[in-house]
Amino acid sequence: MRRRTLLIGSGIAVLLGLVLWQLGRPPQVRNYPSTGETLIALGDSLTAGDGVASAETYVAVLSARLGVSIVNAGVSGDTTAGALVRLPALFGQYPRPKLVIVMLGGNDFLQRRPKEETAQNLGRIIEAFQARGAVVVLVGVRGGVFSDEFASEYKRLARQYQTAYVPNVLKGIIGDPSLKVDTIHPNAKGYQKIADRLEKVIRPLLK
Repeated sequence: MRRRTLLIGSGIAVLLGLVLWQLGRPPQVRNYPSTGETLIALGDSLTAGDGVASAETYVAVLSARLGVSIVNAGVSGDTTAGALVRLPALFGQYPRPKLVIVMLGGNDFLQRRPKEETAQNLGRIIEAFQARGAVVVLVGVRGGVFSDEFASEYKRLARQYQTAYVPNVLKGIIGDPSLKVDTIHPNAKGYQKIADRLEKVIRPLLK
Protein backbone atom coordinates (compact mmCIF):
# COMPACT_ATOMS: atom_id res chain seq x y z
CA MET A 1 0.00 0.00 0.00
CA ARG A 2 2.81 2.32 0.95
CA ARG A 3 4.67 1.47 -2.27
CA ARG A 4 1.54 2.25 -4.29
CA THR A 5 1.12 5.58 -2.50
CA LEU A 6 4.75 6.47 -3.22
CA LEU A 7 4.33 5.58 -6.89
CA ILE A 8 1.18 7.68 -7.18
CA GLY A 9 2.92 10.57 -5.41
CA SER A 10 5.92 10.30 -7.72
CA GLY A 11 3.64 10.20 -10.75
CA ILE A 12 1.81 13.34 -9.63
CA ALA A 13 5.13 15.12 -9.02
CA VAL A 14 6.38 14.21 -12.50
CA LEU A 15 3.11 15.31 -14.09
CA LEU A 16 3.17 18.60 -12.19
CA GLY A 17 6.76 19.16 -13.26
CA LEU A 18 5.86 18.59 -16.90
CA VAL A 19 2.94 21.01 -16.66
CA LEU A 20 5.09 23.71 -15.08
CA TRP A 21 7.82 23.14 -17.67
CA GLN A 22 5.30 23.44 -20.48
CA LEU A 23 3.86 26.65 -19.01
CA GLY A 24 7.33 28.15 -18.88
CA ARG A 25 8.03 27.44 -22.53
CA PRO A 26 7.17 29.83 -25.36
CA PRO A 27 4.34 28.67 -27.62
CA GLN A 28 5.25 26.45 -30.57
CA VAL A 29 7.27 28.76 -32.79
CA ARG A 30 9.21 27.61 -35.83
CA ASN A 31 13.02 27.81 -35.49
CA TYR A 32 12.88 28.33 -31.71
CA PRO A 33 15.47 28.31 -30.25
CA SER A 34 17.30 30.03 -33.08
CA THR A 35 21.06 29.79 -33.52
CA GLY A 36 21.20 33.01 -35.54
CA GLU A 37 23.02 36.18 -34.56
CA THR A 38 21.03 39.31 -35.42
CA LEU A 39 17.73 40.71 -34.17
CA ILE A 40 15.92 42.79 -36.79
CA ALA A 41 12.81 44.98 -36.74
CA LEU A 42 11.34 45.12 -40.26
CA GLY A 43 8.64 47.68 -40.85
CA ASP A 44 7.47 51.09 -42.00
CA SER A 45 7.25 54.47 -40.23
CA LEU A 46 5.94 52.80 -37.06
CA THR A 47 9.27 50.99 -36.83
CA ALA A 48 11.42 53.84 -38.17
CA GLY A 49 9.84 55.99 -35.45
CA ASP A 50 8.47 58.99 -37.33
CA GLY A 51 7.85 61.91 -34.99
CA VAL A 52 10.13 60.86 -32.12
CA ALA A 53 13.84 60.81 -31.34
CA SER A 54 15.75 57.67 -32.29
CA ALA A 55 16.08 56.71 -28.62
CA GLU A 56 12.28 56.84 -28.23
CA THR A 57 11.34 54.39 -30.99
CA TYR A 58 9.89 51.06 -29.88
CA VAL A 59 13.00 49.40 -31.32
CA ALA A 60 15.35 51.43 -29.11
CA VAL A 61 13.15 51.00 -26.04
CA LEU A 62 12.88 47.25 -26.59
CA SER A 63 16.61 46.94 -27.20
CA ALA A 64 17.38 48.69 -23.90
CA ARG A 65 14.93 46.57 -21.94
CA LEU A 66 16.11 43.26 -23.37
CA GLY A 67 19.78 44.17 -23.26
CA VAL A 68 20.34 43.21 -26.90
CA SER A 69 21.06 45.10 -30.09
CA ILE A 70 18.17 45.29 -32.57
CA VAL A 71 18.66 46.48 -36.15
CA ASN A 72 16.03 49.06 -37.05
CA ALA A 73 15.05 48.18 -40.63
CA GLY A 74 12.04 50.48 -40.68
CA VAL A 75 11.44 52.64 -43.76
CA SER A 76 8.79 55.35 -43.71
CA GLY A 77 6.02 54.73 -46.22
CA ASP A 78 7.08 51.16 -46.88
CA THR A 79 4.58 48.53 -47.96
CA THR A 80 4.83 44.76 -47.78
CA ALA A 81 5.90 44.78 -51.45
CA GLY A 82 8.61 47.35 -50.74
CA ALA A 83 9.91 45.41 -47.75
CA LEU A 84 10.06 42.25 -49.86
CA VAL A 85 12.28 44.04 -52.39
CA ARG A 86 14.62 45.15 -49.59
CA LEU A 87 15.26 41.64 -48.27
CA PRO A 88 18.24 40.65 -50.46
CA ALA A 89 20.22 43.71 -49.34
CA LEU A 90 19.20 43.11 -45.72
CA PHE A 91 20.31 39.48 -45.86
CA GLY A 92 23.55 40.56 -47.53
CA GLN A 93 24.30 42.70 -44.50
CA TYR A 94 22.83 40.37 -41.87
CA PRO A 95 23.05 36.81 -43.24
CA ARG A 96 22.22 35.04 -39.95
CA PRO A 97 19.08 36.58 -38.45
CA LYS A 98 18.10 35.22 -35.05
CA LEU A 99 14.72 36.91 -34.65
CA VAL A 100 12.76 39.34 -36.78
CA ILE A 101 9.83 41.56 -35.83
CA VAL A 102 7.59 41.99 -38.88
CA MET A 103 5.35 45.04 -38.44
CA LEU A 104 3.92 45.80 -41.88
CA GLY A 105 0.57 46.28 -43.59
CA GLY A 106 -0.56 49.74 -42.51
CA ASN A 107 0.54 51.44 -45.71
CA ASP A 108 -0.93 48.63 -47.79
CA PHE A 109 -4.28 49.44 -46.22
CA LEU A 110 -3.89 53.21 -46.66
CA GLN A 111 -2.99 52.65 -50.33
CA ARG A 112 -5.95 50.29 -50.72
CA ARG A 113 -3.81 47.34 -51.76
CA PRO A 114 -5.78 44.07 -52.03
CA LYS A 115 -5.56 42.20 -48.73
CA GLU A 116 -4.75 39.01 -50.67
CA GLU A 117 -1.65 40.72 -52.08
CA THR A 118 -0.62 41.94 -48.64
CA ALA A 119 -1.06 38.47 -47.13
CA GLN A 120 0.94 36.89 -49.94
CA ASN A 121 3.79 39.38 -49.47
CA LEU A 122 3.82 38.84 -45.71
CA GLY A 123 3.94 35.09 -46.29
CA ARG A 124 6.95 35.45 -48.58
CA ILE A 125 8.72 37.69 -46.06
CA ILE A 126 8.09 35.18 -43.28
CA GLU A 127 9.30 32.29 -45.43
CA ALA A 128 12.49 34.14 -46.35
CA PHE A 129 13.44 34.75 -42.73
CA GLN A 130 12.46 31.27 -41.59
CA ALA A 131 14.56 29.74 -44.37
CA ARG A 132 17.53 31.47 -42.77
CA GLY A 133 16.73 30.05 -39.35
CA ALA A 134 15.09 33.10 -37.78
CA VAL A 135 12.22 33.17 -35.33
CA VAL A 136 9.51 35.45 -36.74
CA VAL A 137 7.33 37.70 -34.60
CA LEU A 138 4.35 38.81 -36.69
CA VAL A 139 2.69 42.00 -35.48
CA GLY A 140 -0.90 42.92 -36.31
CA VAL A 141 -1.31 46.64 -37.00
CA ARG A 142 -5.07 46.92 -37.36
CA GLY A 143 -7.43 48.88 -35.13
CA GLY A 144 -8.69 52.44 -34.70
CA VAL A 145 -8.67 54.24 -38.05
CA PHE A 146 -7.68 51.02 -39.80
CA SER A 147 -10.19 48.42 -40.89
CA ASP A 148 -10.25 45.22 -38.86
CA GLU A 149 -11.02 43.05 -41.89
CA PHE A 150 -7.37 42.01 -42.16
CA ALA A 151 -7.04 40.98 -38.51
CA SER A 152 -8.02 37.40 -39.31
CA GLU A 153 -5.32 37.28 -42.01
CA TYR A 154 -2.56 38.12 -39.53
CA LYS A 155 -3.83 35.39 -37.23
CA ARG A 156 -4.07 32.91 -40.11
CA LEU A 157 -0.52 33.69 -41.24
CA ALA A 158 0.78 33.27 -37.69
CA ARG A 159 -0.85 29.84 -37.48
CA GLN A 160 0.19 28.77 -40.96
CA TYR A 161 3.85 29.68 -40.51
CA GLN A 162 4.09 29.00 -36.76
CA THR A 163 5.26 32.51 -35.93
CA ALA A 164 5.00 34.30 -32.64
CA TYR A 165 2.09 36.75 -32.85
CA VAL A 166 1.27 40.14 -31.33
CA PRO A 167 -2.31 41.09 -32.25
CA ASN A 168 -3.57 44.64 -32.74
CA VAL A 169 -0.45 46.36 -31.43
CA LEU A 170 -2.03 49.82 -31.85
CA LYS A 171 -5.04 49.04 -29.66
CA GLY A 172 -5.71 51.93 -27.30
CA ILE A 173 -3.05 54.06 -29.00
CA ILE A 174 -4.66 55.14 -32.28
CA GLY A 175 -7.74 56.48 -30.50
CA ASP A 176 -5.84 58.34 -27.76
CA PRO A 177 -4.45 61.78 -28.75
CA SER A 178 -2.20 61.80 -25.68
CA LEU A 179 -0.27 58.85 -27.15
CA LYS A 180 0.23 60.20 -30.69
CA VAL A 181 2.15 62.90 -32.56
CA ASP A 182 -0.39 62.92 -35.41
CA THR A 183 -3.41 60.92 -36.57
CA ILE A 184 -1.44 57.69 -36.94
CA HIS A 185 2.04 57.80 -35.42
CA PRO A 186 2.64 57.23 -31.69
CA ASN A 187 4.62 59.60 -29.51
CA ALA A 188 7.23 58.45 -27.00
CA LYS A 189 4.56 57.20 -24.58
CA GLY A 190 2.78 55.39 -27.40
CA TYR A 191 5.97 53.63 -28.43
CA GLN A 192 6.50 52.61 -24.82
CA LYS A 193 3.15 50.81 -24.96
CA ILE A 194 4.12 49.08 -28.20
CA ALA A 195 7.39 47.99 -26.58
CA ASP A 196 5.41 46.66 -23.59
CA ARG A 197 3.35 44.41 -25.86
CA LEU A 198 6.31 43.19 -27.86
CA GLU A 199 8.49 42.53 -24.83
CA LYS A 200 5.99 40.07 -23.35
CA VAL A 201 6.22 37.93 -26.48
CA ILE A 202 9.87 38.37 -27.40
CA ARG A 203 11.63 37.99 -24.03
CA PRO A 204 10.78 34.24 -23.69
CA LEU A 205 12.00 33.65 -27.25
CA LEU A 206 15.50 34.84 -26.36
CA LYS A 207 15.99 32.22 -23.64
